[in-house]
Amino acid sequence: KHVFQLFTILMSTNKSRYKLSKFLTKKGIMTKVFFDPIHKSKFYHKKYGIKLKNTEDISSRVISLPMYPQLTKNEMMYISDSIDEFMEKENCY
Repeated sequence: KHVFQLFTILMSTNKSRYKLSKFLTKKGIMTKVFFDPIHKSKFYHKKYGIKLKNTEDISSRVISLPMYPQLTKNEMMYISDSIDEFMEKENCY
């Protein structure tokens, strides 16, 4: 059974993620970045001091969309159509 916790998409750049987030916010759609790379947290950075370039790159480009059990099909379509509108407007396809 699904826990309906996160639905995350990967954008091509950090800038496009930021622009999409602003665009969706204006349309009343909340987005969020939930996780920073754990190796950059104070504890792990102090203990290991490693760099994980791929992890850092991907985490700078992901954005989570609304997802919860009461989300209606119409709301899902609104979110999807809004993302399509942004992608076409920004020539991201």
